Amino acid sequence: MKNENIKCINVELPVSFHLWLEPRAKSNERAKRSEIKILCAEMMKLNPDLSGMEESILESHTKNAKWASLELPLSFHLWLENRVKESERSKADELKLLCLWMQQQES
Repeated sequence: MKNENIKCINVELPVSFHLWLEPRAKSNERAKRSEIKILCAEMMKLNPDLSGMEESILESHTKNAKWASLELPLSFHLWLENRVKESERSKADELKLLCLWMQQQES
């Protein structure tokens, strides 16, 4: 049975993000995909301003990256769509920047 409150997004996340996420997920006793859902909920609460992050960050993290297909709540997708209207980035690029921002905040 398909959950209609979940939507999939494909995003290319840097290997460094995957390496950062793995011990975090392990310490919280969650799978990496579940940990990303928790991160997304935190991002929605924080609603960070990414205007200070350079677009070159996106380009510099595409060399060593792994594709991930993430099933995220519809509420997150709606929030993300509103963000990309302002930033003029794709949803995948916005999510990637958000993940990199979260990684920088906790490192």
